[in-house]
This record gives sequence, C-alpha cells and structure tokens, in this order.
Amino acid sequence: DYSGVLTNSCGTNGSATVTFTAEDSCGNTTTTSATLTIEDTTPPDLTNCSANNETIECNGSNNESIADAWNAANILALQSCGLDECDTNATFTVDSNYAFANLESTCGAGGTIEVIYTVSDDCDNESTITAT
Repeated sequence: DYSGVLTNSCGTNGSATVTFTAEDSCGNTTTTSATLTIEDTTPPDLTNCSANNETIECNGSNNESIADAWNAANILALQSCGLDECDTNATFTVDSNYAFANLESTCGAGGTIEVIYTVSDDCDNESTITAT
C-alpha cells in the first residue's frame, strides 16, 4: 500500500509505514509492514557564509551600540546564506553568545569580543561560525 507520501517532520524528512500483502494461488493472504524513514542529520552548509570580523574606532559612550549593530548584522546575514540539501526551503535560526559584557579590555574602553554564531536548520541540525 505504499503511496510515496511521507509524514513530514522537517524538510523532506519523514516516515511512511508500508503494509505488504502476499497472496498465494489459493487466495490465502498474509501481511507484514515496514517503515521507511528519511532523516536529515546533516548540519547546514555554511561554505557560502561569513560572519564579518570588524574593527571599530573606540567611541566611548557608543561602543556598545556599535557592537550591538555589528552582531545584529552578522545574525541577519547568516539567516539567509546557509544551504541544506534536504530542505531547499529551510529557515535558518541564528543564535549568538554575544554579550557586550564579554569585552576583553586591552586598553581603556577598547578590547575584543569573540562571538560564536550557531546556525540551526528546520531539523535542529547545527553549524557554528566565529567572528571577532
């Protein structure tokens, strides 16, 4: 009774239970079933992606808002650059561990923040990319 229709959990993943019926020449039948499952366990391909490293001129009171804007721009760029062969219409979710409080001061209000961006596909597979 295979119909080629998979119950879809994410992307083109899913499963279908198929019932097989065998009949002999006397009309006796027996059935068994099997489940076909297609899974996406491959993380998003970020080959075409980059999170921009940036050096900004220290602006004292505006340092945090400039850094916040840099982080937001990286997140926006990473939401649309990934590839997922199993789900060509994937929606990518991007999380970052960015916090301005993580600034490692090297002098005065200047310093560096290393940020890890985690890009997830619709099946919750993850890839990471880092920027400073």
